[in-house]
This record gives sequence, structure tokens and C-alpha cells, in this order.
Amino acid sequence: MSLKLISGSLVSARSAEIILSQPNSFYNVGDSFNITATLDPITDTSDFFSTKLICQGSEQEIYRSFENVNSGEQKNMYVSLLLDRKLVGNASGECFVRAVYGSDSKDSTRFYIESNINVKLETDAISYNPGEKVQVSGEA
Repeated sequence: MSLKLISGSLVSARSAEIILSQPNSFYNVGDSFNITATLDPITDTSDFFSTKLICQGSEQEIYRSFENVNSGEQKNMYVSLLLDRKLVGNASGECFVRAVYGSDSKDSTRFYIESNINVKLETDAISYNPGEKVQVSGEA
């Protein structure tokens, strides 16, 4: 019985490095969301740059653009949006952004989106008489 050995070398499939700015750690639905991606290709690259908002299994593409970037050059991509209900739907909790360009992808740090606003109210008494003025204060 003969045994043949096949040798080869591994070649990196990466075409570009993506450097992401880091998001805040917490957002509410309705907040502005901004992130910057720097594209730094290893070779001349012409491909789609896209970002997705990923929250507990749900994915939503938030930006897509065809970009040409030459090797040795860097290109900054600015993704700015409003985290409204149309975009996030019922998604909340732990999220991250995934950026993809060429054959490379990069995930942001994790952050949280909260869709509920907790309200704490305080009054100046426990019970009131009819017609009595009530003073209420609170915070959200």
C-alpha cells in the first residue's frame, strides 16, 4: 500500500482590513446611531461595503454601497441612522454591527438597545381628598 502526501500552502482569503469605531454601550429606540468604518485593502478592491445591525438573531441591513479602494489607501465610511421602530422593530437587548467588504468582515463591540422606558413617579402624599391639588414629579 502506498501513501501519497499532498502539500500546499494556505493563502489568506482576506482582501481588506476593516477598522470599526466602537458604539456606545447603551441606546434607546429613537436615539441616533453613528459608526465609522475604515477600509484598508490589501489589494485593489472593488466590492460592496455593507453593514448589518444584528440583535438576538434578527438581522437588518443598515447600509450598502459599492466601493473602489486601492491597495495602500484607506477610505472612511460613515454610517449614521436613527434607531426607530421601522429599523429595529421589536428587536432589543444585546446587539452588534457587522461590517463586510470584499472577503473580510468585522463585528463591533456589543451594545444594548432598550425599547422600553421605565418611569418612576413620586407624589407628595399617599392619599388625597376630593378637589385637593396633587403634585407629581418623576423621571424616565
